[in-house]
Amino acid sequence: MNQINRLKQIYVLLLKSSCSYYDIIVFFEKQNYAIGIRQLQRDFKELPTLLKPDETLVKYRNIENCIHFKIIKVKAKAPKKNVPMNHNITHSNFFNLLSVELMQINLTILQEAIIESKNILIKELKNDVTGDNHTFSQKSIELLPLKIIKHRGSIYLGGFNIKENKNQVFDILQLNKIQKKDRKSIYNLEEINDNFNTEMSNRFGISKNIDEETYKIILEFSKITGNFIQEHFWHESQKFTKNKNTFTMELDCGINRELIGWIFYWMYNCKIIAPDILKEYYIKSHKEIGNYIWTKHR
Repeated sequence: MNQINRLKQIYVLLLKSSCSYYDIIVFFEKQNYAIGIRQLQRDFKELPTLLKPDETLVKYRNIENCIHFKIIKVKAKAPKKNVPMNHNITHSNFFNLLSVELMQINLTILQEAIIESKNILIKELKNDVTGDNHTFSQKSIELLPLKIIKHRGSIYLGGFNIKENKNQVFDILQLNKIQKKDRKSIYNLEEINDNFNTEMSNRFGISKNIDEETYKIILEFSKITGNFIQEHFWHESQKFTKNKNTFTMELDCGINRELIGWIFYWMYNCKIIAPDILKEYYIKSHKEIGNYIWTKHR
């Protein structure tokens, strides 16, 4: 039984009644189909893709302290009369895509491939956004799709490059002429997913790191900027220390283009304390920007 068929049966089951993991395992055993708890947990991560707009998956503990799940209908709350909704809200559209047609087409194919446990064949790659196509290769590649990632106004695909045996992340608008493809080999998906998650946790954002190292990154922010920075999520390792007139931020992650650009964003309100290699890349980037402007406009 493939994942999409399991998901459909779990969906129907949870619409009818609440169930624990054990209840669902027994349900499949009665069909002479064995499923492990880890596989079931992975299925539950994909289950929301089958839910209708007025449905939600609820998780709770019963009186015996056992975790149960149930799909319930959600009634939309009617807006209060005579109160205009979003009357004072406008959108800057900053970072939003100008055209979403190709994104929606690719997203549908990728979601189906993940649910149906299929690979994807990318016949052509355009540009480079994350550093995973830094050679600007346009050759066809086969990818085992793992994650759909929303990041900074766009949507990315995280996957495992089978031929090159490495994890890669692409903006889905980079993917041209993609198609689903049956898997000819059996993969240890749990191990592949774990390796992917570990690598992504070592990236600042989603850009490819300059090397395989994890660095102790220490940044110092002015008081006002630091107040803002500490109220937002940037990386799972982030730690802040409030000083008299500054904030110190510590990160344990790799160094990449996104980190350099993020530090540039804060200009003179941010100072790199460590490591030295980050200082060197920052200074090098600054010089190259200056040289480009000078060459371009002299």
